[in-house]
Amino acid sequence: MWRKAALAYLGLAWMAASFAADWEGFRRGKDDFIPVYVAARSVGRPALHDQATYYRFMIERFGEVTRYGDRPENALRFIRPPAYALLLWPFGLFDYPTAHGLWLAARIAALGVFVWLWPAERRLDALVALSLSAAALAGLLYGQDAAFLLAAVAAARRWESRGRGFAAGAALSCGAIGFHLFALVPLALLAQRRFDILRGLAAGAAVWVAACFPAGGWDWIAAYWGNLTDGAAHPGAAIMPNLHGLLDGAPGAFELEVAAAVGAAALVWAASRRGDFADALSVALPAGLLISYHAYLANFLVILPAMLIRLERPQPPWRRIFTWALLAPPAGFLLLAGRPYSYGFQLALVVWFAATAAALLAEPVPAGYSPTRRGTSGWVASTLRRSSSVTSRPSS
Repeated sequence: MWRKAALAYLGLAWMAASFAADWEGFRRGKDDFIPVYVAARSVGRPALHDQATYYRFMIERFGEVTRYGDRPENALRFIRPPAYALLLWPFGLFDYPTAHGLWLAARIAALGVFVWLWPAERRLDALVALSLSAAALAGLLYGQDAAFLLAAVAAARRWESRGRGFAAGAALSCGAIGFHLFALVPLALLAQRRFDILRGLAAGAAVWVAACFPAGGWDWIAAYWGNLTDGAAHPGAAIMPNLHGLLDGAPGAFELEVAAAVGAAALVWAASRRGDFADALSVALPAGLLISYHAYLANFLVILPAMLIRLERPQPPWRRIFTWALLAPPAGFLLLAGRPYSYGFQLALVVWFAATAAALLAEPVPAGYSPTRRGTSGWVASTLRRSSSVTSRPSS
């Protein structure tokens, strides 16, 4: 216990030191909060989809458009669903420096909610993993919002374990702000026949879609699709923690990505049928990251819950070490170093996902066990499966 606490303190000290070292750059606010702030001030108006709106703000505020030397000028834009801009609206009421500080506070609070909602006996693990995560630090430093997705996943797990499947699904619908990372979660739920969670997910998704019309106008679908499919909005494939980054520049890269995505979906389906809700998340979240087209180091944070879930399960020491190694700062720096070093991180993530799916597929399914059993998330369901396989009696 004290070792984990010491690691958490060291990790938090590292984060604080990193903020101090880059404080001047952070204080200026030249990060991904720019499109968030402009969208918050433009919600409900055509300016929400107009790239010129974002250009004008950057020039007025910073005197230039680009943030990084080789990044395309039109890479910065709002590529979230318009409904998200409605939730961001309060930030637009403040001047930029104040809103930027509030944005940091909101994301730190979301990380705190994640730790608080995580199973009590595993909260220290969650705190250690967060404090050591280069992805968490990158998200906080550069204004990205993956922290909110973590809170949604933790809420879904908490409610599912208490038999509130509909609420769990509604929480998962918050993945709409990064839907490409949650793309395979519905497939995992369908494999488990978790229709209670799927109903909540569908209801939440319907609310998100309906809210997009007042936020983005009747033509929001075309405008949103145009932003998503503009290649300039997805620069730097070499440092993406996904298959797109791994295969970028390879002959037949698109075909290979499609084939790999189909294979990943098949593994998610098969593995989810052998585990409980938490197990399904532990394969669906990393698979979603791998098959995504737009992801960076901060988005890697989304699979931290999956890694924590696997650390709860009995496993060989090498897999436990492998998981912690992927969570540790050097792994994130390897990705940011670009070619050829980023290949190491991308391949390691593929291997980790494959090992996770293989571990689930290797587990015996005891007679009478059902993944739809309520309140059997996490280590409880794992214990149920192990005890059932030993006694050869159906679980009660």
